[in-house]
Amino acid sequence: DADFTRFEVNSEVAAAGQAVVTGLQPSVNYTLAVHFKSADRGKVSAWTRPSIEGATEVSTSEALLQAITDKAAVIKVAYSETPYVIGSAVIGGPIAIYGDATAQGAQPVIQGGLKIGADATKIHLEALTFDGLSSADCPHNLTFDAAATVESITVLNCTLNNYLRGILYENSKAPTVGKIHYNDVVVNNVGGDGGDCFFTIFEYCLLLGCIKKHSF
Repeated sequence: DADFTRFEVNSEVAAAGQAVVTGLQPSVNYTLAVHFKSADRGKVSAWTRPSIEGATEVSTSEALLQAITDKAAVIKVAYSETPYVIGSAVIGGPIAIYGDATAQGAQPVIQGGLKIGADATKIHLEALTFDGLSSADCPHNLTFDAAATVESITVLNCTLNNYLRGILYENSKAPTVGKIHYNDVVVNNVGGDGGDCFFTIFEYCLLLGCIKKHSF
């Protein structure tokens, strides 16, 4: 089947207790299953790492804020046991922010939210955990700060925690957005007071594999 790739578990792989799977594409959620004879003996789903070239690499809150301020087009956020604190940072141009997750899937944590400025024409967030800390100072994960014309907003393999009023807020700025794509996003403890949780007044909005916990 073209949708499946078969890997034989030989004695060497069995002795090592692990296998190297090659030929995978970046930024794809794969399902890995173990079969014995005709039976499925268990499976796990996992995302492959994104392909990041020419990224501005950051490892501190100050460096991340500076990269956003400098309108870096591609930012790679190193994994850290300490959260990155950004408050309400303003996106001033097209941007892609990728988390450098661990082999076990632990993602960098960013505390705060992002405001979408007038020149933010494209937004891509991947492999990151955002936390609003249930703070009134940062009630949404993404908030329009101007009447921007945005080609696309893409959020892949992310976790969004503790936003008081929602995920994406139009904020009465009348933006123009081509498409919104959320795929495999875990939403935890996010409110929707005042109807601000998620504005889908755009041309195209696709939510795939999104999981909600508590209120959404």
